[in-house]
Amino acid sequence: MPTAFNPDGDEMNDRFLPISDCRFIQYEFSIYDRWGEQVFFTEDPTESWSGEHLGSKADGGAYGWKLIYTADAEGKIVEDQLNGKVLLIR
Repeated sequence: MPTAFNPDGDEMNDRFLPISDCRFIQYEFSIYDRWGEQVFFTEDPTESWSGEHLGSKADGGAYGWKLIYTADAEGKIVEDQLNGKVLLIR
């Protein structure tokens, strides 16, 4: 997982999403602000967070993320739940 991103429109590190070469069978990816409010959620592994919330630019700073998934990793079924932090740079 990336630890920071900068959605400034230069097409470099503008979006935040997990990087994987597995085929996801089940996928839930959430982003939370420092108060625990969910600011992003998707069940689509190709969808990424643009650094926006409710149509406006989210404030720069640290955000928590949570990923729950089941994946096919070269024929082996893997289930896991991961979480961490990402820095949104403005």
